[in-house]
Amino acid sequence: MIRTVERVNSQTSHIVDIVRAQRGFDSKAMTSKDVDLRQAISSALKIVQDSFASRGIQTQVNCDNAPEEIRIQESQFNQMLVNLLKNAMEAIDELKKSGGLKGQPRIEIRAYVRRDFLVLEVQDNGIGIEQKNLKAIFGAGYTTKREGSGLGLHSAANFVTGSGGKIQPLSDGYGTGTTMRVSLRLDSADRDGEATSEPSS
Repeated sequence: MIRTVERVNSQTSHIVDIVRAQRGFDSKAMTSKDVDLRQAISSALKIVQDSFASRGIQTQVNCDNAPEEIRIQESQFNQMLVNLLKNAMEAIDELKKSGGLKGQPRIEIRAYVRRDFLVLEVQDNGIGIEQKNLKAIFGAGYTTKREGSGLGLHSAANFVTGSGGKIQPLSDGYGTGTTMRVSLRLDSADRDGEATSEPSS
């Protein structure tokens, strides 16, 4: 019963974050527009800043090799970032509960250009993902975390693939952390639903 209550609390928290992310966006925000990439990342971090601060999570952002602006659906891009950040936070929580977290909990966001793609990476030093689960984690409701909702990664993957992009989980297994790598065409907002070639790994 306790684990059920924890699961419900986590899902409620996730819904609250979605509302916060969408607050202030009207129907026009669903259309493509030029968005300041660094500001978009900052806005997503503000939504989770209290949760990060209470856990002592250190964050680092590196956009030195990324464009200043990208053309994208702003509200959905923002929600994707929030989902990836929450997933990284929950992964750190899980490793900490197991007693395996060594050193400062940290999450790094990197953005850079590879060929015609914007690559966005969210890296954590959390619990990691077993190889057998790498393909399953984007399914609706799927989670290996005791307090995970199984909704965040599914939502993020829907946005990325719907924009003709690709999302990849990179992990060497339990206790090694995870990098979520999102690849979006630099003009992805104009190519919604169109099949694209994938950037090389």
